[in-house]
Amino acid sequence: MSNVTILLDKAVKTCSPANYNGLATRLNVSRSLVSAWKTGKFPFPQERIAEVARIAHQDAGDWLVLIEAEQARGEAKKAYGSLARRLGIAALLALLCAPVLASTNAAGSPAIRINPAYCLLCSTLRHLARFLITRFQTSTRRISHGQMLALQG
Repeated sequence: MSNVTILLDKAVKTCSPANYNGLATRLNVSRSLVSAWKTGKFPFPQERIAEVARIAHQDAGDWLVLIEAEQARGEAKKAYGSLARRLGIAALLALLCAPVLASTNAAGSPAIRINPAYCLLCSTLRHLARFLITRFQTSTRRISHGQMLALQG
C-alpha cells in the first residue's frame, strides 16, 4: 500500500460521509482526481499533501517527505533512501551521546537526570526515523533487529 493511499484513507475517516466522495468534496476537487492520486496516475501535489494531512490530523512534514520520496524518480529516489537511512543512524547516535549531554546540578557536579533538551532531540529523531524507516519501503539496506529495537525504545 502506498503512502498516498495510507494518508488518503486516514483523511477519509474524518470526512462526512466517510468515503472518497466526502474527501473530494472537502478538498473541492473531483472524485476522479482523488482516485488518480491514489492510483498514481497523477502526482499528489505538495499543497494537497499538506491539506489532506491537516484533514487527517497528521503532521504534514512527515507525509510530505514520505510521499515526495515515493513519487521521486532516478537519483532523487536514491537520495531519499539515503536520507531515511542517515536519519535512522542519527537517532541511534543521539542515543549513544546521552552521557555527554547530561546536565549538572547546582554544585556543578554531574547530575543523574538527563538534560530535557537531549530528551526532546532524541525523541524527535527517534520518531522521525521510525516513521521514515517503517513507511519508506524503497530503501535498499535493511536495518538490524538491534537498530529497530533502539528506534522503538
